Amino acid sequence: MNLVTCKLCGKVFSSSRGKICPECLDEVDNLYRRVREFLRDNASRNYDVESLSEATGIDIRYIQALIDLKYIDRDVQSNFKDEEQEKKDRLLKEFQKNLDKGNRRHESAEKTRTYGQERYGSKGRTKK
Repeated sequence: MNLVTCKLCGKVFSSSRGKICPECLDEVDNLYRRVREFLRDNASRNYDVESLSEATGIDIRYIQALIDLKYIDRDVQSNFKDEEQEKKDRLLKEFQKNLDKGNRRHESAEKTRTYGQERYGSKGRTKK
């Protein structure tokens, strides 16, 4: 185990992983509930770290710790699914258009064949 200085309170503690002491980690867990409820109640607004800290009254270091520990995500867009769906729809239309072009080419190639080519194929025939 290494001696590490806590990122939040500055206390030295022994740790095999992480840079936050157990006491601060417990505090972060408790603050997470408050932040989660606040974000759920105010879902229509977007917050950065500073404005979220001011709105909740929680120290900015703890908000940043929540993000670093992946308790909350940064830059999450509520319309992400809509954008993804639009992108998928565009790709689907483009794919369908390309398929239609390929089918038309295939149909036009079949129309230019003679009766003999359709009936017997073009085996053994060489071009001059």
